[in-house]
Amino acid sequence: KLYAILLTLLSLSIQKINGAALQFDSNFVGEGTNELATTLLQGFVEEDKNFVFSPLGFSSILAILSEGARGETRNQLVNILHLPEDTYSVRQTYKGILGELKEKYFLNHPQLKTWFYVYKNYSVDQSYKDVLTEYYLTEVATVDRVHSELSFETDDSTEIKPVYTTETEESNSTLTGETNSSSSDATQQKMDIKDEKKKHQEKTDLQESENSEVEQNTELKTIKTSEDDTSRKSKKDKDIVSIISANRIVGRNSSDTGISPNSKMILFNGLFFHGDWSIPFTISKDKDETSFYKSKEEKISVTTMMTKGDFLTGEIDDLDCEAIEIPYEGGKYTMLILLPKSRDGLSKLTSDLTGYSLSKIYSDLDLHPTEVYLPKFNFQTISDPRSILEKSGVTDIFSEKADLSGITPEELKLGDLVQMVTVTVDEGSSQTNFLTATDIGARDNFEFRVDHPFLFFIRDRTNNVIIVAGKVMDPTCDNGFLST
Repeated sequence: KLYAILLTLLSLSIQKINGAALQFDSNFVGEGTNELATTLLQGFVEEDKNFVFSPLGFSSILAILSEGARGETRNQLVNILHLPEDTYSVRQTYKGILGELKEKYFLNHPQLKTWFYVYKNYSVDQSYKDVLTEYYLTEVATVDRVHSELSFETDDSTEIKPVYTTETEESNSTLTGETNSSSSDATQQKMDIKDEKKKHQEKTDLQESENSEVEQNTELKTIKTSEDDTSRKSKKDKDIVSIISANRIVGRNSSDTGISPNSKMILFNGLFFHGDWSIPFTISKDKDETSFYKSKEEKISVTTMMTKGDFLTGEIDDLDCEAIEIPYEGGKYTMLILLPKSRDGLSKLTSDLTGYSLSKIYSDLDLHPTEVYLPKFNFQTISDPRSILEKSGVTDIFSEKADLSGITPEELKLGDLVQMVTVTVDEGSSQTNFLTATDIGARDNFEFRVDHPFLFFIRDRTNNVIIVAGKVMDPTCDNGFLST
């Protein structure tokens, strides 16, 4: 009996050690997203417009490509992502981090999804597709043809989905009409049956999804939610419909632009995030608090939010900026804001940030009672960082040197690397306030006023991963496609 107890204790100790080791090893994704965040911000430093992207989204796409890359092509991807040699560790870590973005019991989690579509006439190694599905939670499908534009829409749970249509190839007119007609009819009949089955399956899946959601909500009775707030947010989420140009994996001898018959497969992802704060903001009605300086001289009027509470803030002397970390409800995700001390200091801040560890910034912050003034904004960016990655050493995958033989024996290269991200930052709502404005009214407060261009980062605190990064030049403007 004593031996059994000792064995149990030893087993628990090993589990704790292994858990700690996994947490330590998972830092490579954090390092990779940190480097991608600062590198891409620097690459778009000359763009005088708002910009938002997902370092984790690009990281997962590049990791997916590294699974099928060989030789120097793989080495370049491994270097920029800081991947360890242990493939099992890489796969398990990405699976864990990406999986948490799909779990409904995490409050305020971003919606990130990746798709890998293969045209019917091309074959992809089955083991590669299995890896994508199991470890990178990627939707893998075979399609006839995808139009050059793909729409993204959100359902009630704000999950991003592509809406695509397929085209069937016309029959060759030189073949005998009777044979083609018979074959075409049979094929069409099969397609009709398949479509009916698909519609039935989609209806069943939707029913099961709704039932699952009801069960999930029943299990989470301890989490307080507001039906009105949920309804409000759902209506806003349904309004997010956008167009994205798909990433193309093409033949290595192809120099085409846009989706064409030379395209073999497409790989892309999209992210949507609209979170609620742990300490909600209110809209400021003071006209003196609605000013935002686009430059030293140019001033515009914006909708400004205000809140009070205990926040991690500090001055980062190395970067000549001020920083604040604002938690979302649930505490897993936070927004870090870097505000240059001068109104025209964003370009210098962005340049100085290249290669800088964001973890160092977090370690320099201290908890202070603070009044925060922040402009509302809602940005959507479709970005193409190909030239930035090439300058950072990721070159082979876009060239004739590409070795993607782990995907298929055919000679392939990556045509484009395009991503869509939508982020909404507003006053939010919460049923559980850690500290209200009334609680801190009698204390001396720091003031953090965001009234000129700034950088922001949305971080997964538990995994130390940068989910979203961006810069705000004008809170009143939407934005579209950015490429270099």
